[in-house]
Amino acid sequence: MFARLFILAVLFSFTAAQINISTPTGSGDPIQCEVYTITWSGGTAPYNILLLDSGKTLVEQIALSATRSPVTWVVDQPPNTIFVFSITDKNDVSATSGRFTILPSSAEKCAAAESGARTTVFGPSATGAGSALPSSSRPLSKGAIAALAVGAVCAVLFVIGGVGWVVVRRFRRVTSAVLEEPEETIPSVLVTTVEPFPFTTPENFTWERKNRQGNGSRSAAEANTASGVEEVVDLVVAAEALPGTGEISERTVDRLVNLVLRRLHAQEAPPSYPASSPPGSDG
Repeated sequence: MFARLFILAVLFSFTAAQINISTPTGSGDPIQCEVYTITWSGGTAPYNILLLDSGKTLVEQIALSATRSPVTWVVDQPPNTIFVFSITDKNDVSATSGRFTILPSSAEKCAAAESGARTTVFGPSATGAGSALPSSSRPLSKGAIAALAVGAVCAVLFVIGGVGWVVVRRFRRVTSAVLEEPEETIPSVLVTTVEPFPFTTPENFTWERKNRQGNGSRSAAEANTASGVEEVVDLVVAAEALPGTGEISERTVDRLVNLVLRRLHAQEAPPSYPASSPPGSDG
């Protein structure tokens, strides 16, 4: 039972896949300048119906994307010319009709058409009706549209990710280069502290002095005591203890300078005189 049903299903599908188009015969041939009805059976919509010449060359596109049989065709081809109908369905299943001849019309309106009859060739000779059929545009399915949308989104995300990766990589390179650069060392300023008058007891100075009579000489050691130094220190401490901005006044500075000059003058050696003549004598 199952085998019979399977065979019937196969036969039905095979029959449905077949397509047949009617062939004009005898007095039913198309007449120039009149309307002719084309019928067919089988196949899957939409259908493309073409007019081919005896050499299977495309002459005219009668109907494109037809949904059902029949379709009408206004015969605008010259009479006494042999043609063939060709039909192709959605699944590229094609069929051709038998040959037929365009009959002349008695209407005066077709006289001009008959005198200026022409045959338009759209393409090279074809070995079959399928090759003469131009590819028809088919609408995309929802799945195909969704796939295209997903692909476009993925491509955009890929581009954005690539740009972001490049930017991050360059930023890291710049940061690492800055961190690896040696810091510029600022040369330290050498500060030299000069103490022209140190607050320490200076070394003893000795020099020769004459007595009042000018006779003989004696060696006097003038030891510098710490009294002068203590006086300078006292002045500085007193100046710093004064209320104010903490700066030494001009008066204090003058006193320090005079004191230093007196100390320097006291340390200078007196002029030496000859032992034979007292000071103030001529000879």
